[in-house]
Amino acid sequence: MLYKRTRPTQETQFQRQARQPLFWRLSATDLRQSANLILDAIVRDNGKLEEMRAGESIPASNVPAANLWGVYAMLAGLSLENLAKGTVIKKFPELVGSAALADTLTSGSHRLGPLFAKAGIALNADERRFLGACSECILWAGRYPVPKKASARPT
Repeated sequence: MLYKRTRPTQETQFQRQARQPLFWRLSATDLRQSANLILDAIVRDNGKLEEMRAGESIPASNVPAANLWGVYAMLAGLSLENLAKGTVIKKFPELVGSAALADTLTSGSHRLGPLFAKAGIALNADERRFLGACSECILWAGRYPVPKKASARPT
């Protein structure tokens, strides 16, 4: 009798990884590290701007990261989203279907406040505000110069 080792199907690999909170945490860690690299550059470049004297100018090319707050918050938000989704999936593994994540996990999932509530993670007012800002950066402010609709821009 011969035994043949078969490769797991795409669906099997998908389910194995999607149901494992460790994979969500590893992805969150990569995103957080990327966000922190950008934050370090923002702090460095804004320090250069703070050192300027009144009337002095500096080429924008000398402070390329000075205005990357939206990108930083987008990556930080995506990191938090992955942590929350991993927590939700640990509690509700049935949200991972045979070949896709359930709509309840993906529809509107960039809204971090409701996602954290679904994960059962309590937040204080400052944390809710931070998640709201990160949500906006994930949705548009970290990617595009304007939202899809003018009404989506905070006043």
